[in-house]
Amino acid sequence: MRARLVTVGLIWASLAASPAAAAGSPAQTLSERYAPIVAVQHHANPCGAGEQYRPIDVDAIMGNPDVELRGPGKRNPVVKTGPTAADLYGKGEEFNLNFPPDALNPGCDYEKLEERWNGNRLPVSYAHIVKERGVLALQYWLYYLYNDFNNLHETDWEMVQLLFRAPNARAALQTHPYAVGYSQHKGGEHASWDDDKLKKEGTHPVVYAAAGSHAEYFSNGVWLGRSGKEGVGCDDTSAPSIELKPTPLLVPTAVSSPSDKYAWLGFTGHWGQKEASFNNGPTGPQTGGKWLKPLEWQDEKTRDSSVRIPVVRTLGPSVSDFFCGAVKKGSELYILVKKEPLAALGVLLGLLLLVALGLTRTRWRPVRTEPVEMRRALGQIFRTAFRFYLRHGKLFIGIGAVFLPIGIVLTSIEALLFEGLFPLVGLSGEQSGSGDGVAVTFAGVGTGVGAAIVIAACAVALSRLAQGERPRVRAVYRVVGSRSWRLIWAVLRAAITIMLFGLTIIGAPIAVERTARWALIPQVCALRDPSDPPLRTSARLTRSNWWRTFLLTSVMNLPALALALLVGMAFLLLVPSAPVYSVEMVSSLVFALAYPYVGLATTLLYYDLVLSHPAREPSLAPAPVS
Repeated sequence: MRARLVTVGLIWASLAASPAAAAGSPAQTLSERYAPIVAVQHHANPCGAGEQYRPIDVDAIMGNPDVELRGPGKRNPVVKTGPTAADLYGKGEEFNLNFPPDALNPGCDYEKLEERWNGNRLPVSYAHIVKERGVLALQYWLYYLYNDFNNLHETDWEMVQLLFRAPNARAALQTHPYAVGYSQHKGGEHASWDDDKLKKEGTHPVVYAAAGSHAEYFSNGVWLGRSGKEGVGCDDTSAPSIELKPTPLLVPTAVSSPSDKYAWLGFTGHWGQKEASFNNGPTGPQTGGKWLKPLEWQDEKTRDSSVRIPVVRTLGPSVSDFFCGAVKKGSELYILVKKEPLAALGVLLGLLLLVALGLTRTRWRPVRTEPVEMRRALGQIFRTAFRFYLRHGKLFIGIGAVFLPIGIVLTSIEALLFEGLFPLVGLSGEQSGSGDGVAVTFAGVGTGVGAAIVIAACAVALSRLAQGERPRVRAVYRVVGSRSWRLIWAVLRAAITIMLFGLTIIGAPIAVERTARWALIPQVCALRDPSDPPLRTSARLTRSNWWRTFLLTSVMNLPALALALLVGMAFLLLVPSAPVYSVEMVSSLVFALAYPYVGLATTLLYYDLVLSHPAREPSLAPAPVS
């Protein structure tokens, strides 16, 4: 009898010492004192933009008749409908949970499912205390129903970790953490407790969860990921955000019985639909190394900073934006190939057919640079422009080089406005989502003006070459400078008009048509008599050829864009430590030096259109430029 009482006493003592101890215990007090605040993107409208999911209680899916537990066997058969935590206990990696919607085609289904399943439950986190090498780690695990990122999968587990130099929870209450770690994909980011980048409300760290992926960051922004640890693609924690305060629930490090309240900790299978590769449902918290070895995870898997993409844009294409978009589209293509291989093949063949038609519907030969003023097919224009660039490379590289300081000036103005002045009034990318849109609009107009100046310089240079001269870059820009205000005013009028039409659905086709009809404004301003109105003259030249003009102006930018993106992407991926600004500047330099090709192609088109109807409009014949 006495031995039995001693055994019962030991069991009771071990339970009392467990991290999942009763309310009021040091462990419970510690978990409540440092419970993180989770900032998620504001989600105003159902199925709209923002973060659709919240950290929810696992109990929302336990015993739920809509949930299936599937196991090994042909076609992943259903083992149990509405599995409880006891049913999950002891099940291994060959088992998985499955929710009703299709994980690879989520739509708005999982958001509606969470609203129905979670009901009025408040958000929770699962607090876990573990010791390693004399350090106490306090972890908070957050459970999300769905991961809506480049990798689509049911269920997502994220973790916040605080480290104390203390032997137990009671001692930890007498001090404060010395470091924190936030999980991000297969890695994470760390900071010291006193680091300025760590935002706190009292003793509660603020965690910024990325929309869709729920990767955790220390502030608002858009974050670039180039590896498995960082995540491949871009995480978005942009404002505006709302703050959630999940209630911490203490859980033990291990469970030994299916009757345990947290028996689901004994489930080592997948918490979501079974799929290949990164679309497979993840396993639970206790299956990862950080559950028992938090210091090893913090030391080896986390880094001291993340790469934030600046709101301000540089000249030419944004390498980081292109990278983020390419990763997303690549993920969508992978899913399409997996789900609908025939449809994916059809799309690929259709694109190849369109390219083949485009290549065969024009003439590519002969390529003649003399005379400059002659009729040419689109293919001949592309090749002739390239030959002019190669033959007079020093001249046109010099013309393009001027584009770069124009971009630097515009970028500096953007930096002053959108990272200096506008944060004071709530318009920066970190404070408000509107700042990004305003900055991009400003950059688009500014870059358009700079591009028009370079194209006008190419038109002047080509006209001088047609007259048998060997023009210098300074002389060319002196001519453009004498007509610059007329050119800038015309480009601004055109840009504003096109943007106003583009803001409406009805006006969008008109915006496209006007873009093509006004494509020759730089040539008209640079080569025509000042009495010729630029917008009207360009529209008159392209009146019966606007579709041809649209095709050329749509395609002619591709060589400059492709070259800039190719070099920028190589720099981005091969030099991971390079700041984003340096990557963008390298891409901008390449774009600036390649952009005169666009000016050459459009000027050759200008001469072609002028010569296409000289009898009807003889006043439009090109004149010598002085």
